[in-house]
Amino acid sequence: RTPNNSSKYSVLLVEDNAPFITAVKMLLKLEGYEVRVASGRDEIVGALRNPAVPDAILLDVNLPGTDGFAVLAGIRKHPALRAIPVIMLTAQANRGDVLRGLSGGASGYITKPFEHEVLMRSLRAVLGLLEQPGKS
Repeated sequence: RTPNNSSKYSVLLVEDNAPFITAVKMLLKLEGYEVRVASGRDEIVGALRNPAVPDAILLDVNLPGTDGFAVLAGIRKHPALRAIPVIMLTAQANRGDVLRGLSGGASGYITKPFEHEVLMRSLRAVLGLLEQPGKS
């Protein structure tokens, strides 16, 4: 799979915690991803209306003015956005929340705190960039 808009895969990080945003942006940039951030409802809507659609979305649940489950539902209903892989990246770790995210169409669910390699491997998986066993 090739990137949607440039030579780099782009990730939309939907998160409102500034120190967490800084850390994840740095990690993703070091791994070669282009990163955009949206924090509140209006920023999220603006980012998703951008014609340069992201290759993947990392989505928190607890957001100002909305919640990640509602954002996920909107993405999955939208014809131009529904195929974008969404990984929930949140502190909401109870079984009900995980099931709600996955049954709502999330491609993955990672709870905070997380190990960097778990995020990177999950991102590569949803983008189809993992090596397949027996293939070169």
